[in-house]
Amino acid sequence: MCYQHLTSPEPDGASNADIGRLVDSIVPPILAHIRAKHGIQGCGFVLPADVHDYLYDAGAISGEMFDDVFGGSILDAEHLGRFLNAFEAVPKGARAAAAMLFKEHVVCVLRVGDAYHFVDSLPSDEGRGMGTRTICADIHVLRSYLLTYATNRLAGRDAAYHDAHEWDDLQGEFDPRVFQAYLWHNTP
Repeated sequence: MCYQHLTSPEPDGASNADIGRLVDSIVPPILAHIRAKHGIQGCGFVLPADVHDYLYDAGAISGEMFDDVFGGSILDAEHLGRFLNAFEAVPKGARAAAAMLFKEHVVCVLRVGDAYHFVDSLPSDEGRGMGTRTICADIHVLRSYLLTYATNRLAGRDAAYHDAHEWDDLQGEFDPRVFQAYLWHNTP
């Protein structure tokens, strides 16, 4: 989705139709190829970095498009703030997009003008059978939305873990609050 948004000839980047086509037709064979390459069975989880490697090897993206990877506790103002500040710092003439990994699920955040679109390809909990695209008016609304999204995903045992344990960078890989966000940009 990031790639489609960054390279789309459309003025606002990836449309809902583009995203639907990606999810339904284009991405499944790519994921099958990546899973086969890495020996991942069935519909096993694929890391964003493996997708980036695939797109880089295919010549679709270049190193100049990559800004940085950010991470830590999604509930920590400093950790999340570094990511959001970098997102906002991408020059306005360039498109910006991020693949964000949280709770073994990857979502995409697209910057469209001053707004940020949170795209989740999985069906919503409301049973509509479709993914969602939530438009956040600015970076402040995106911050609030990400915190709400994370809090909703951190229920049950994860909430109890959060309540009982301070964040520890050395244990971050195993902490349910951990996120990684890969920020990309391009001037189409």
